[in-house]
Amino acid sequence: MIQQQHHSPTLSPMHRLLDHLRKNKLLILSLLCGIIFVIPSLLFPTEVFEWTNSLTLKLLTIFDGFYLILGLFFFLFCIGIAVSPYGKIKLGYSDDEPEYSVWSWIAMLYSTGMGSGLIIRAVQEPVAYYQNPPIEGMSGEAAQTLALQYAYFHWGFSAWAFYAVIGLIMAWFHYKRHQKALISDTLKTILPSPKLAIPIDLLAVIATIFGVIASVGFGSGMIVGGTNHLLSQEFPPHYAIWAILIVSVLSCMSAISGLDKGIKLISNINIGGTLLLLAFFFFQNNFFHLVQQMGNSLWAYGKEFFEMSLAIGKHGHNPKFTADWTIFYWAFWLAWAPFTGMFIARISRGRTIRSFIGGVLIIPSFGTFLWFSVFGTIAFEIVDTLPNGYEGQFDNLFTATFQFFELYPMSNLLNIVTICLMFTYLITSMDSAIFVISMMTDKGKSDPTKFYKVFWGIMLPLIACTAVWLGGDNFLRSTSNLLIITALPFSFVSLVMVYAFLKDLRKP
Repeated sequence: MIQQQHHSPTLSPMHRLLDHLRKNKLLILSLLCGIIFVIPSLLFPTEVFEWTNSLTLKLLTIFDGFYLILGLFFFLFCIGIAVSPYGKIKLGYSDDEPEYSVWSWIAMLYSTGMGSGLIIRAVQEPVAYYQNPPIEGMSGEAAQTLALQYAYFHWGFSAWAFYAVIGLIMAWFHYKRHQKALISDTLKTILPSPKLAIPIDLLAVIATIFGVIASVGFGSGMIVGGTNHLLSQEFPPHYAIWAILIVSVLSCMSAISGLDKGIKLISNINIGGTLLLLAFFFFQNNFFHLVQQMGNSLWAYGKEFFEMSLAIGKHGHNPKFTADWTIFYWAFWLAWAPFTGMFIARISRGRTIRSFIGGVLIIPSFGTFLWFSVFGTIAFEIVDTLPNGYEGQFDNLFTATFQFFELYPMSNLLNIVTICLMFTYLITSMDSAIFVISMMTDKGKSDPTKFYKVFWGIMLPLIACTAVWLGGDNFLRSTSNLLIITALPFSFVSLVMVYAFLKDLRKP
């Protein structure tokens, strides 16, 4: 007699989602926190912005000294570990080789860490410092040197140190101690209660969600600004949704295809295109003047690094500048550190601690120094030689770079290349965020299942599109504020992570 075989029915996507939510506390809490923030922000965008802005200003004012010390400590920690005998230890087994070439590795971490931000700020930020020097009485070449010096400072060693510390600790516990890819697992041996694991991981997920929404929201704003400039039309801000949708579809496809086929390929395109753009303007400049300007600025940056880091001496006489720029940046980089650090850790198996820190801290920083030197030096000369004087041509965050291009041949081609680069950088930001959140919510798996990548590939764009369509600028600014707010509790978590790492480092 033939027995009848019973097959369990295939679950519909909705039933699968409900099943995952029922079994996964971190997933459902992440979703609930996102909804709790989104609904009030859409219904009362102005009120939520005012509340988050007020809280952000208070926190940055109260903890300004703490953030400064933390930034310096992380940098010194990286240097100390790198030059110590521990620097020779490999992240993984002794016979593990790096998964990615140096070029692809740098391209991936750079694209995820701050690629799109550098394009947005290439001209606007150095000119802002030049027009409003942080130190009174500065003018001429001294003001130009100071402007580049602060651009280096805010985007250089200290910024990458936040990423390097979290990435190193995550890589250590994941590849050396075989822990899950979760922030809480790095603290497993010292947490007073395992119940604290969920809030810690939830904080990392929420910071990543807020970070990618802010990044994609502002990046799509620059794409619209560039398109307006290129076509001499004024598209309304909500046209950014089309940019977000394109980015989202490609990001989801990239994340699903995996690191090797998707994120790696697009990251290599990013760096190749960026270097071509940099080379075009590098050869438009006076080479000797550029080298002199960069050398003077680097010398000042190195000589006054500790004064800038602690806002003392002549760098301590402008507390408003320190709060508006340095403290804000330090909180921003710290809030991005769980996401970026975890992604960098994921792609760094097989590298020694020394090569990891050199690659994350040193190489991207010097690339950033060259970037700001080229665009900043040219922009200073333009500002000084405008026939009617400077009238704020480079003040707008979304159009400054495109206004700059107008003064050069092939400006339309430069605009198109830059818009394409913004697309590819945003794709790598979102697809790496999808990958990292999937890792965290899929119980710390280094290769999360397709379900989680599809789920977050839908949810993140949905929130971002809703933000642009209904919430507008206030929603995006509220999201940026919440990103800064989440940085404070994570700053304490990061210090405990350093303690746990140093304690574990001494074990055989």
